[in-house]
Amino acid sequence: MFKTGLTSITFRKCSADEIIAMAKEADLDGIEWGGDVHVLPGDLKTASDVKAKTEAAGLSVCSYGSYFRCEEDEDFQPVLDSAVALGAPVIRVWAGKQSPDAADTTYRTNVVNKLRHAVELAEKVGVTRQTVIAIEQGK
Repeated sequence: MFKTGLTSITFRKCSADEIIAMAKEADLDGIEWGGDVHVLPGDLKTASDVKAKTEAAGLSVCSYGSYFRCEEDEDFQPVLDSAVALGAPVIRVWAGKQSPDAADTTYRTNVVNKLRHAVELAEKVGVTRQTVIAIEQGK
C-alpha cells in the first residue's frame, strides 16, 4: 500500500504548523521532517513538539530528512536523538559529499564505516537496520 506525504524542506520558509496544515488540506498521510530548518539535530524539544502536532493532525512522521553525510568529523548521535524524539521510522542520510566518480576506495570505505557506526547506534535504541537509513547519493 502506498502512502502519500511531503518533505518539509520543500517549504523551508514555512513554519511546522503551516506545513502540517498544507499536508492535512492536501489529504496526505504524513511528512518527512527536514533536519536543516524544522527539526534540527539535537533539538529534542522541537522534535517532540513537531511529533505531537503532526500526530494531533492525524498525520504520521514518515521519516527524518537529515543532512548527515557520513563524513569523519560528523556525529550521528544528535541526528538519531532527534529522529527518535520525532518518532521517525526512517532517517535519510547522504552517502558522503563526493560523486561516485570522484570517490576513491579510502573515501568509500570511510563512508561505509560511518554508516555502519550509525546503524550500530540506532540498533542500541531499538531502531532496526531495515528502517534506520535510506541512502541518497552524495553530491
